[in-house]
Amino acid sequence: MIVPAVILSAYLLGSVPIGYLLVRLKGIDIRRVGSGNIGFTNVLRTAGWKYGLPTLIFDIGKGFLFPFFALYLGLSEWVAISAGFSAICGHNWSIFLKGKGGKGVLTTCGVFLGLAPVPTLGAGSIFCIVLLLTRYISVSSTTAAISLPLFILLLLRDKTSVFILSLISAIFVVIKHIPNFKRLITGTEFKIGNTHKQ
Repeated sequence: MIVPAVILSAYLLGSVPIGYLLVRLKGIDIRRVGSGNIGFTNVLRTAGWKYGLPTLIFDIGKGFLFPFFALYLGLSEWVAISAGFSAICGHNWSIFLKGKGGKGVLTTCGVFLGLAPVPTLGAGSIFCIVLLLTRYISVSSTTAAISLPLFILLLLRDKTSVFILSLISAIFVVIKHIPNFKRLITGTEFKIGNTHKQ
């Protein structure tokens, strides 16, 4: 019973839309402002760091918690990977938002900090470099997500299942960012440091 409980709990925690809930305290429905996304970037842009920082920490934490402790408690790697996948699915397709959700970047980051910290830090470095060069969080996020499987392949060659999860996660991130790609083409994508859409 413990394995199904871990996987279900990971999904339910992943489903908690903390950004949406926090911004609702201001009387704002985050889904109706900015990009309409419930994640950190739109929360930061809409409500500031007071709400953005807790969103960032929670979204990473809910991805990290179950995969990390599954391994720490001696459960199989398969259980940890399944818990990570469930947390990502919960964030992307939340049961509390009728199957809608965020883009999953921070939750994915949390999952792989628990499963493969060194490759994740490598992908994080790619994120920072691309962000400095472009100032687009969407470009940085998708580039980092695509780079993660490469880092895992190079650094953890015996972790085939972790590599497969990273590929699936990267596909999720890219698909979720299709609206951002469309805005990049039209020149209306938000660039960090700007107070409004261009």
